[in-house]
Amino acid sequence: MSPQIMESSEVLPSSNNGIVMLDLRGCKMLNSLPNSTWELKRLEILNLHGRSYLEKLPPLYEKLPSSIGCLSSLVSLNLQRCKKLKSLPNSICELKCFKTLHLRGCSNLEKLPPLYGLCSLRDLYLDGTALVKIPLDIFSLSSLRVLFLNDTPIEELSSSIGYELNFCNGVNLDQNARGTIMADAMQRIKELAIARSYGAFYPRFLIGLPGSKIPEWLSCEGPGHLIETSFPPGCFNNMFLGFVFYAILELKAPVFHEDGPLRCQSSFKNNNGYREANFTSEYFFLENTIESDHVIFWYDGHDISSLDWLKQNCDMENKAVFHL
Repeated sequence: MSPQIMESSEVLPSSNNGIVMLDLRGCKMLNSLPNSTWELKRLEILNLHGRSYLEKLPPLYEKLPSSIGCLSSLVSLNLQRCKKLKSLPNSICELKCFKTLHLRGCSNLEKLPPLYGLCSLRDLYLDGTALVKIPLDIFSLSSLRVLFLNDTPIEELSSSIGYELNFCNGVNLDQNARGTIMADAMQRIKELAIARSYGAFYPRFLIGLPGSKIPEWLSCEGPGHLIETSFPPGCFNNMFLGFVFYAILELKAPVFHEDGPLRCQSSFKNNNGYREANFTSEYFFLENTIESDHVIFWYDGHDISSLDWLKQNCDMENKAVFHL
């Protein structure tokens, strides 16, 4: 269904069984949706961004209808700036294919339903909502990679949640400020790594800021995008909490967020075999255009099996290749 048709329509036709994406941005004359909208078995993307003027649509009058749980193919739901929305139905946890939920700017949204059924949920945008706390079951969402909570009344975060600190293009940061940021980042990474070692939600930490200085704490480094090294027996003992990756981006042209993510492929080899792991930075997802040299570093506790494999082979020499 084309945006041009929708912009001049007041009512959405009821015969929509073949629709895969329904984008209602800019449809200012639309004032109702048929009940059959919630029966679209093939619908994957539903965008109701800012539809505060719809007169007969329940989601924008305080709550979303429970029949949304019938949208079995739904992957993405965008309710940004639906300012009258106060809650979501429990049936939303029935959406097994659900990957992205945008609730940014839903300033009256005070609570979330149980989320434990959203096994595929990857991106959750809660910034600008009225939430005062995060449901504990959010830590059971093993696929969750992005969680935005800025501009909310939430005062405290569990140490089992990852962090994304965005200082890209912060050209006014002096050397002292950068030093403070880096020291604080390392402390938070240690906390996240310890939380992961006790079985907490898979944590990660991402940070990016202008610069090109190599920190003293790096244990192995090299020019270009490839590092080959070896770790002596005993390195990966019970004190081993994971890897921190650090990349210096020397840019000849601006890098856009669509060019990401930054990905490091790691391979390990010893007398017991060969193992590969991908440790991914999705920093460019934060919608920056990076215009100068930057440092990006991250800790990712998601690939647990690879870390455990290294610990199981602690008594051997492990040769490693890191490819950015």
